[in-house]
Amino acid sequence: MNGTRKANQMKAVPFTLTELIRHDKFIDWVLNPDTIQDRYWHDYQVQFPESTGLIASAREYVLLLAVDTGRHKPSAEQSSKMWEVVKGKMK
Repeated sequence: MNGTRKANQMKAVPFTLTELIRHDKFIDWVLNPDTIQDRYWHDYQVQFPESTGLIASAREYVLLLAVDTGRHKPSAEQSSKMWEVVKGKMK
């Protein structure tokens, strides 16, 4: 695999709390979960069962930070686009 890991390949050792809260894939899973990411993080917790509490703490931190920074809300541009779609469907 010439030194690079596939996107869905597990890390060989458990993440630390700091690594998780800085990990783009983890943050995206917390804020925008989907089936593929759910499967990855479920499998991660099966591989590293001792990480379950750490995962929960990191999720809570990411969610609190998202609320604190307003990241959990759509941007003005996103809201505008969504409203245009809604208006278009009302015609």
